[in-house]
Amino acid sequence: MLRVDILNQDVWELGLEGNIFFVSEGCKISGAMERVEKEFYPNICEVLSRHKFSGKLGETFTLTAPVNGQLAQFVFIGIGSMEHTPHENMERLRRAIGSSVKELRRLEIKRAALEFESLDASKYGLEKDELLKQLVTTFNMSGYSFDKFKSKKNGSSWTGSLSISVKNMDDSLSSKALFEGRIIGEACNFTRHISDMPPNIATPEYVSEQAKQLAEKFGFKCLSFGRDRAEELGMGGFLAVDEGSDKEGKFLEMTYSCGKPDAKTIALVGKGVTFDSGGISLKPANYMKGMKYDMSGAAAVIGAMQAIAQLKPNENVVG
Repeated sequence: MLRVDILNQDVWELGLEGNIFFVSEGCKISGAMERVEKEFYPNICEVLSRHKFSGKLGETFTLTAPVNGQLAQFVFIGIGSMEHTPHENMERLRRAIGSSVKELRRLEIKRAALEFESLDASKYGLEKDELLKQLVTTFNMSGYSFDKFKSKKNGSSWTGSLSISVKNMDDSLSSKALFEGRIIGEACNFTRHISDMPPNIATPEYVSEQAKQLAEKFGFKCLSFGRDRAEELGMGGFLAVDEGSDKEGKFLEMTYSCGKPDAKTIALVGKGVTFDSGGISLKPANYMKGMKYDMSGAAAVIGAMQAIAQLKPNENVVG
């Protein structure tokens, strides 16, 4: 688990035990890395090169130095070449964020910092506040691990915090980015968690109850019905699939209303087969375990409603 916050202090003033540096191929030095070279490791790019770190996507390397009277870890993460489309660059940054959290977990770093200004928002085709929101979302998602049924957590019980140093942005914009990024990241992690649950537990009834609990917690409507109501409505396709299980199917209808009479209505539809047994005899053993993910569409819609109810857009949404 990783907690993310935003501070308007210089990254070096925070005095944390870990510092993350995203390095592109070619090792261009800017921002906080300039101080690393000036005060700790002269010719830092050559030092990294000697350790076979070139900034390629997915590469990681860590150096240690005394900072403010305590040892700190400098975690260098490769983001590859930035000569791609903004969309591709953003996906590369997301993957680099995943690598950085994995390294923080491996090193058991409890508190780390990242300098936001060292990232060039124009490379990602985003305004600075939107890029910050993407960072917060992805860091929250990267801290996810599914260990509910593990007796030995194997490091997945690690908890840490990341402070993103943001100095040149209006406080209202950075606070909004943090708020929205957390909500979206948590909703994504809920979607992943309910999808990862084994099908003997994540039955239609279980998934339905999860949605009802979210509706009560976050303030949207949730209607759930089963076979009898489906027969009244003539839902032949639903009923035909439902015949294949001794667990009664559930149909969910979730509604968020923005309260504006002239607002548009958006519909989201998600497939929710909690275990697809239809083609299981045709698949190799390694693929059978993934049949539980046939309800990921429904999980995504439930997770989306969780986020929508908190973000409060000016549209109505039906899931």
